[in-house]
Amino acid sequence: MAEKGESNTELNKNICMFIKQKYFAPFKINGREATQNKYAEACDLSSSTISKINKISKD
Repeated sequence: MAEKGESNTELNKNICMFIKQKYFAPFKINGREATQNKYAEACDLSSSTISKINKISKD
């Protein structure tokens, strides 16, 4: 059972890293860099969701 939990954790981390690299580095709206808050608003996400994704990708 421990292996499955570890593999899920690693998968989640890899997904968060992909999202961060693809969409959050840097935050861009129409090709222009934007703040995290402006980007979150434009994407209909909460800023805290973006922060959590960024945190998980660093762990």
